Amino acid sequence: MGTGYHRHGAFYLNLSLRYKASKQDFDPGGRVFKWKQALFRTSELLAIATQGQLRLGSITVYNNFRGADEADAWLLPTPGTSISPTPMPLQPYWGKKGYHMLLCDDDKELPHGPYTILHELGHYALCLYDENYDGAGKPAACTGDPNCGACVMEFSCDCMVGQFCTPANHDPDGDTAQHAAYGHSCWETIVKVYPEVSLPSGPPTAALPSGYTPPVWVIGKG
Repeated sequence: MGTGYHRHGAFYLNLSLRYKASKQDFDPGGRVFKWKQALFRTSELLAIATQGQLRLGSITVYNNFRGADEADAWLLPTPGTSISPTPMPLQPYWGKKGYHMLLCDDDKELPHGPYTILHELGHYALCLYDENYDGAGKPAACTGDPNCGACVMEFSCDCMVGQFCTPANHDPDGDTAQHAAYGHSCWETIVKVYPEVSLPSGPPTAALPSGYTPPVWVIGKG
């Protein structure tokens, strides 16, 4: 089960490397170091998208398949399509046995990877559904814009959208999985899951919020 948790606007994550990383992998430029960079950037994107209200607090990574049962995400050694468990309505996956995000190796690469990680974190931690599929898994759209949408749950790495849809720009024809599940925007779901968070006053800017604190990177023992 994922044993990460949320406290005071910060998510504390445990990750399991599903391979044996060498010492060089942890050094600058190495494979695990790239994961660190991608996850730190994900924290920045989350803070920007939520106007400083949410971020990653710490990231503990376990090498060589360790920490599997405690991991909120398994970092896979191969490229592919990253996935997260289907969201439970308004219930994050913290502490739920047998559930993990599966993050593929290519999502450690900048600049695109962090947007995919943010999308999967949207499912896992924010209880959001997809905005690019309907409730039956058929193509749908939050805004209908074929180039870039209103939400990272609609487009993630392709368009690098670093925001969540609001009541003002969410799915006007009501055909997405997010709308089928809740009948409202991603931001309204986030506020229901985390009542201390407030709806944004406007669209996010590209700048990091004032007072932003980067995550703490921890190498797990055992």
